Amino acid sequence: MRAFVKIIGIAVGLTGLLGGALMSMGHLRTAEGDYQDLEMAKLKNLAASWETQLVSVRSSFRDLLMRHSLTAAVEHPSEWAGWRVENKFAQMTDEWPAGLAKPRGWVLLRSNGQTHAVAGDSVGLAVALDEFAQSDAPDILLTDKHGPSRCLALQYAPPSDEQNPTPGRLVALFNPNDLFKVPTDPPAQWVLMNGPTETFLASARRSDPPIGAGTWGILLSQTAGLVTMEDGLPLAFARIHVPGMEPLLLVSEIDSPTSAGSAVGALLLLTAGTAFLVFVLKPRRKGELVTTEHAQATEPVDPDEQKSARETITFRQIFQAVRTPMCVVDESGRLIRVNSAARGLLSICPKVVSRMILFQSSAQIFADR
Repeated sequence: MRAFVKIIGIAVGLTGLLGGALMSMGHLRTAEGDYQDLEMAKLKNLAASWETQLVSVRSSFRDLLMRHSLTAAVEHPSEWAGWRVENKFAQMTDEWPAGLAKPRGWVLLRSNGQTHAVAGDSVGLAVALDEFAQSDAPDILLTDKHGPSRCLALQYAPPSDEQNPTPGRLVALFNPNDLFKVPTDPPAQWVLMNGPTETFLASARRSDPPIGAGTWGILLSQTAGLVTMEDGLPLAFARIHVPGMEPLLLVSEIDSPTSAGSAVGALLLLTAGTAFLVFVLKPRRKGELVTTEHAQATEPVDPDEQKSARETITFRQIFQAVRTPMCVVDESGRLIRVNSAARGLLSICPKVVSRMILFQSSAQIFADR
C-alpha cells in the first residue's frame, strides 16, 4: 500500500512540474488567450447573424416585389391608382417571411419625388431619400440620423430610358432594433460602424475605437481578425457585407485579463510539484523501540571478551560435530563436557554449567577414573 501511495505521489509531483514548465514556456493556453478567442468567436457569430438577417430582408423585398408585379407600378406609377398600390403593400406585408424584421412602411414615389402611395409608418423617408440622392448611392443603406428617423431603407428605382423617361421609386423602411437583435451572450463591448467615424449601434460599455479612413480600408479588406492597437489592447473586428450595401464593421476592444495570473499559476505548480516530490522521496527511518535489553546490548563491551565469546561458540560447534567420542574433564578429573558421539556411547547427559573451562587438548574416555 505504501508503494502504491508513493507512486501516486511521484506522479502528482511530476505532473505539477510538467504543467508549470509548460505554462512558463507558453505551451499551454493562457487565460488571456482563451478570453480573446471567446470574445472573437462571439463577435463573429454576432456579425454572421446580422449579415444573414440583412441578406434575407433584401432577398424577401426583391422576391415580393416581383411576385406582386409592383415593378410595373414603379416603372409607370401614373398608370396605377394609389389605393391599388396600397393593397399590394398590405399583401406583401402579410406574406412577409416569419422570423424576419417586417417593414414598418412602404412608399411609392413618382419621378418628380411626390408621394403616390403610402402604407405604414414613413418616418425617416426624407433622410433616406437624401442619402439615396447622393452619387453612387447603394440600394440598401442605414440612415445616420438618430431618433425615430433612424432606419434601414431599401429602394427599387429602375433607370430612365427612351421608353420610360419618368420612372418612379419604391422605398421600404425597417426599424434597426428589429434587424440588429443582440443575443443573450454578446461580446463584452461592441460597436457597429457604417463608416470610419460613424457609429450606428453600440453596447452600453462602448468605447470609440480609434479607426481612421486608412485603417477602415485595411480592416475591410479582411473578413475578420484581431489586431493590437497603439495602447496595447487587442481590437477584434468582423465585416458585414451585403450585396448592394456599403460594408459595415463590427468592432470590439478586448480588455482581456493580463498574463500575471498565468505566471503565478506556473510558479505555484513548479513549487508544489517540487515540494511534493521532496516529501514523497525523502528517506524515512524505521521506528525502533528502546528496550532494556537493547540498551544493555548497546553498552561498550571489552574486545577481548567479545573475541573469547566468539571463539567459545565456534569451539562448541566444532567439538559437537566431531564423530570421534571425546570429553572434557576438569583438574579434579570430573567429566564436564562430552560431544555427541561420547554421549551416545556412555549413555550419559552432562550437567549444563554457566561457565565452562575449555582446554586446548582432549583426553581419553577412561583417563584418571
